[in-house]
Amino acid sequence: MKRIIITLYILLAAVQSASPQGFEHSISFSNPKTYTEVADSLLRFIDKDSISTGILYSRVVPFARLERFNQLHPDTSSYVHFIQAYSELKRASFGNSPFNMEVEQFRQAIDESLNAHRSVVSIGVVACNFSVLDTLAISDGRISLERGALVPKVANHGDFFTTASVFVASPLVKSHISLDVIFRISQQWIFSDAISSIASLEVDFDDGLGYRAINALKGEDYSVSYPAAGEKVLRFRAKHLNGKTVETFGRFTILPQHHAKSDVPNLPMDRQIIIEASIPFADYSGASFKGKGEVTYIYANHEKELQRPIIVVDGFDPGDYRNDFGTGFVDGEPRTESIWRLFNEPYGIADALLAQGYDIVILNFHTYDNHFNEETDGGADFIERNGLVLVELINQVSQTLQLNGSSDSLVVIGPSMGGLISRYALTYMEQNNKNHNTRLWVS
Repeated sequence: MKRIIITLYILLAAVQSASPQGFEHSISFSNPKTYTEVADSLLRFIDKDSISTGILYSRVVPFARLERFNQLHPDTSSYVHFIQAYSELKRASFGNSPFNMEVEQFRQAIDESLNAHRSVVSIGVVACNFSVLDTLAISDGRISLERGALVPKVANHGDFFTTASVFVASPLVKSHISLDVIFRISQQWIFSDAISSIASLEVDFDDGLGYRAINALKGEDYSVSYPAAGEKVLRFRAKHLNGKTVETFGRFTILPQHHAKSDVPNLPMDRQIIIEASIPFADYSGASFKGKGEVTYIYANHEKELQRPIIVVDGFDPGDYRNDFGTGFVDGEPRTESIWRLFNEPYGIADALLAQGYDIVILNFHTYDNHFNEETDGGADFIERNGLVLVELINQVSQTLQLNGSSDSLVVIGPSMGGLISRYALTYMEQNNKNHNTRLWVS
């Protein structure tokens, strides 16, 4: 008998389209809720302990399509797909599961690993069972849709679900700048339950050498040299403890060497100093906290003494894909743009200013955790909050000039959104009788 596995979005549609006379109560959408919250409301009469896998995939919208992944043939994952798969399984979990990190923590951990070991590409692996709602449980009367909820009609609530398994593997980068890659497969990036534990793993790195056995328990590194840049599709073959063998693919891209434009110039500098505004900003959602920024000082003298500063304010940059010199990784790929390059190329403006004795101060609005322990995307944050960060920087730079015996005034340059941020900061200081010590503003 053919069994059809459905997800809760079908049930949600059924609830919304049903005649009001059919229910004493209906689900109210007047207060926006997440899909998972609505799903849990539908499932409120079902004993969650009956879900043997501890993961009910029907609680999330299945963008990663894990219930069908590798079912007909090996499917291909990627950095983006792997993150989505992790996110869905994490949010679908009840209590303990292999997915112990929050999704944003998981992203940050990947980026931190990439920034700490730039020549290393880690491999992520998911091997687990999960549960899904069974359509036949409704059609044969084991469960019914009443009063905006699924109501059990039999004692064993576990009969409402079917079990599926999934094996996903992928390089944890979108792209890599080098034909030489060190692949690392370690327990840190393997998410497996007891039932789906992997007995053996083989990987074909798409380098023409075929499959090689992998010892993930030891966290070994595997050096691979590719003959040319382009997309690489890795093949993974896993044998589970239950004897089942599954194959899947994962892809990433080797970028040509000319993409590596993140060299830091050999100049006296203090890099990426975190600055916090003295004044909090209450945004339009009611959240009030002090903004932060990332400051790099590039000095015209080898004594690293600030004398004639020009402040360059970054513009609109969601996700912090552009920092001071384009170094490091973000969202699984190397940065290829920088504030320095935008300011200096193609005419060498920054080089000329340094030669004339000007110091360059770069203010980057990076991604950070605010005091609510929530991630704030500084590159797309409110103009006012970022403006107050610039106010703090102007005050600090002015104080430093006094300590260094300099009577020079500031120059503030703000391209794009940086122009709005800097104009807000200077206007704020003027309206509040604060001396911004700025002789020239450029936007």
